[in-house]
Amino acid sequence: MPTVRDDVGFGPANLGLRGAELAARVASALAAVGMAEHADRPPHHLSFGQRRRVAVATVLAMEPEILVLDEPTSNLDPASRRELADIVRSLDVTTLLVTHDLPFALELCPRSVILSDGRVVADGLTVDLLADEAFLAEHRLELPYGFDPDVHRRRAGAPWRGRRGWPGAGDRAPRSGRETSQTERLPWSADGGAVLEPGMRVLPTDGRRSENVGVWSRV
Repeated sequence: MPTVRDDVGFGPANLGLRGAELAARVASALAAVGMAEHADRPPHHLSFGQRRRVAVATVLAMEPEILVLDEPTSNLDPASRRELADIVRSLDVTTLLVTHDLPFALELCPRSVILSDGRVVADGLTVDLLADEAFLAEHRLELPYGFDPDVHRRRAGAPWRGRRGWPGAGDRAPRSGRETSQTERLPWSADGGAVLEPGMRVLPTDGRRSENVGVWSRV
């Protein structure tokens, strides 16, 4: 009977990895999602949340440059959702999150892109996009009852509001390929006080991007 270890090792094995190298790749991926102790269990014996974590591990075992997650919180209970958020936050890989779970996007993605009828209608700070109730309603997006994105803004100390652009509405975006490694003030922003935080567009010392982007789409 196939095991979790077999599932996670399937991709790397197809790349030609064998023996100790394959075992190390599998062990690292399972450890990253907190499932190392379940390596020898059949996948169908796992809970839904555990299966979701193993699914992430199967991708991590391939050592991707970009991790794409499509509706990752679908059908997860609150505890499993929290565990998944902690895992994604801990990963040193650029993550593209496709979701209708707006609070989840706010928690993990400084930047978000909104798609509506196949078009990009917004690209900016997640906290600013979520604060625009009229804009969300226009594109059939809705926050949970009682959820206030401004609470998150105050906790995070977000310095500026830019609604429909990156970095802000009507602002000139950073030139192509430009990265920052430290907090940088953007004098061309609408209010003159925009700050580009390192976690939004940063090029780590190992040369890999580490930027999480949320994509929301109107169905």
